[in-house]
Amino acid sequence: PAESNPNKTEMQNVSSSFQSVDSAVWMVIGVIVLVAVLISLFIHIILSGIGDYTASQLSKNKTTTLGEALGVVFSHFWSYSWVIILVGIKIFLWSLLFIIPGIIMSVRYSLSGVSYFDKQLRGNNAINHSLGLTKNAWLTTFAGQSLLPLLTLGALGRLTAPGTNAVLYRQYTAAN
Repeated sequence: PAESNPNKTEMQNVSSSFQSVDSAVWMVIGVIVLVAVLISLFIHIILSGIGDYTASQLSKNKTTTLGEALGVVFSHFWSYSWVIILVGIKIFLWSLLFIIPGIIMSVRYSLSGVSYFDKQLRGNNAINHSLGLTKNAWLTTFAGQSLLPLLTLGALGRLTAPGTNAVLYRQYTAAN
C-alpha cells in the first residue's frame, strides 16, 4: 500500500472547502472589500484635502478653521480627487521603474494639493506646478517633510504636514 502524504491531503481538504463555498458568499466578500477600500480612499482624500487647504492658507499667513477647510474640500471634492488619483498613478508608474524613482517623484509631487488650492490649478497643472517648485530641491523637501515624523516614529507626520508644506511652498514660490 502506498503511504499517503499528509501535506497533500491537507491541501486537498483546503482546496475542496474553497470550492464548496458558494459564489454568492464570494460576491458578498468582494462587495465588503470594495466598500472598505472606497471608504478608506474617501477618508484619505478628505484628510489630505484638509491638510493641503490648510497649508495653502498658512503659506499666505492666513488662518483657517476645520469647518472652513471641510467646506472647501467638499465643494472641490471631485476635482481634488482627480489630482490625488493622478498623483497616485504617476507615483505607481515611477515605482515600477525602481523604488528610488518612486520615492523621489512622490516627494516632488507632494505640493500638488497645495498648488491645487492656492493657485486653483486642476489635474496635471497642479502636478506640474509642484514639479516646478521642487526642481533641484527634492532632497530639501524630503528632509523637511520626513525628519520630524522619522524622529517621532510617524506619530506627528499627519499633524505637522500642513505646516511643513506651507513653509516649503512659501519658500519655493518666493524663490521662483
